Amino acid sequence: MLKNIKNRIVNASLRKKFLVLTMLISIVPITFIGYFSYWISASYLQESIIDASIARFEAINLRMDRFLSAIDELSLEILASNSVQRLLKNSDITKYYVFENETRSLLRSTLSTRKQIHSIAVFNKNGDIIVFESNVDFLGTDAYRFTKKNVQTYDVYPYVEEIKGNRIWTKLYKDSDLISMIRNINEIGTQNQIGTILINIFERNLANLVENSEMKKGWELIILEQFQNVVYQTGDNILAPEDIGDLNDISGHRIIDIKGKRYLGAFYTSRFNDWRMILLMPTSSLFSGLNIIKGTTVLIILLCLVLLSIFLFFMSAYLVMPIIKLSHLMKEAEKGDLDVKFEAKYHDEIGALGKSFNSMLETLKNLMKQNTEKQKILRAQELKVLQMQINPHFLYNTIDTINWMAQSINADQISEVAIALANYYRQSLSKGAEIIKISEEISQIKSYLTIQKIRYAGYIDFKIIIDDNIMELYIPKLTLQPIVENAIYHGLREKDGGGIVEIRGYKEGDHVVFHIKDNGKGMDEKTLKKLKESINRGISSKGYGLSNVNERLKLYFGEEFGISVESIWESYTLVTVRIPSVENVDDYAKF
Repeated sequence: MLKNIKNRIVNASLRKKFLVLTMLISIVPITFIGYFSYWISASYLQESIIDASIARFEAINLRMDRFLSAIDELSLEILASNSVQRLLKNSDITKYYVFENETRSLLRSTLSTRKQIHSIAVFNKNGDIIVFESNVDFLGTDAYRFTKKNVQTYDVYPYVEEIKGNRIWTKLYKDSDLISMIRNINEIGTQNQIGTILINIFERNLANLVENSEMKKGWELIILEQFQNVVYQTGDNILAPEDIGDLNDISGHRIIDIKGKRYLGAFYTSRFNDWRMILLMPTSSLFSGLNIIKGTTVLIILLCLVLLSIFLFFMSAYLVMPIIKLSHLMKEAEKGDLDVKFEAKYHDEIGALGKSFNSMLETLKNLMKQNTEKQKILRAQELKVLQMQINPHFLYNTIDTINWMAQSINADQISEVAIALANYYRQSLSKGAEIIKISEEISQIKSYLTIQKIRYAGYIDFKIIIDDNIMELYIPKLTLQPIVENAIYHGLREKDGGGIVEIRGYKEGDHVVFHIKDNGKGMDEKTLKKLKESINRGISSKGYGLSNVNERLKLYFGEEFGISVESIWESYTLVTVRIPSVENVDDYAKF
């Protein structure tokens, strides 16, 4: 399966590869950036929400401390009043009722302006109630029933005595909706304990403070007094009384798991009355904004990927279409249409590739044109060779007649020339073959040189040294004869006293090499340079005829083959012919 996937990827189009690769490369950073942005935003928002919630919680604590502090100050005013001090210190029964009425008036006056207070009770040193006033019908209240008890019988009273005049806020009446403040009354001056004051407030006062602090739905506020009893609890009673003890944080905040749900718990301990407050806020509603951010982040990531896909689709078309166009043009050129052309509108690598393609086609067309022209030249040269063989049978028969007549009159030299000439033309005919054996080419050269030697008797001589191992190899007809003729007419004939033509042939690796050397007039450097240029450019100059031979050999075998010339003035001229070693005439088709 992996192999099939690999093959599909490898064989996919360039555009698909570009799209898939860029998408894969882009998805990772976009996803990472999106996640990182969400993480930063979520962390910042979470901290902001926590800070705001804690600030709201602290505002509740501050309001509560202020409210209770006002009650505390009121209690100090009452216990320090002359009426209360005289009532609790007096032992004269005649004045007791006067002081009692003064104290009762004080309490009634206080209650009339403070409706948040339920009732106020004053106890003597022995803990018996002596004055009780209330903002409600006190005879039917739970507070009155409880305050009939001796105050010293309450569980908290030993602690009240221990703190020597400081107050305690507690839930004194367990089944009522009242919260109580209790403290001893000390004699002014001696600070001896002379009684106790008890102030009861409505629990709804705390509820009003909480409601005014914009508590949200699902939040729960729990207030514990210093004895870990629940003073006030609002909400859905998330925590059972036995669970509250596990939350012993003094202050701060943390995440809490309760009954499978997660809450942000905020903790505060009042310095005023040692109450401990716990606020539980469900994280599901508290951090609901995070889900919006998460959804928005995912939506933005998806939108970015969609926009990126659209962008990459058109970008791939912009980048890949020129390559597809170039590929189409290459296929057309492969079919033989070399006139196609890539319109290079770009100056990048694709434009450079298109220009190279156009240049390649132009070069190819030029090469084909040159090849066609070379073929025309080759055919023209072949035609020239054929023209040299026009009506050879008639010429051959005429020469035979001359030979018979020369023998009839004992003209041996004329007969020898006639035989050599006949052999020369018989070999030139070669039954119409263009490619002949080297032995046939050498035989023709011998006939030609025999004629020239008789013609220039005592003036021209020749020497032919050919290795036997090349005699059965093949060579284009009339390769060596024009060179030998050139040596005679432009080398020996112009030299006083004549000279000799030496022909050597041997095998060198996969090549056959011929040296045609004459000790004639030679050439100076200027003439030699001009001759070499005419040979290399394929231009005949001053009848030298070497360029035709060189051109024929290069057309047959390639640029590494042909002729080269060396010469020294008044010394010699050496022409070297290099052809491949061909053992079978059919092998010429390979070149």
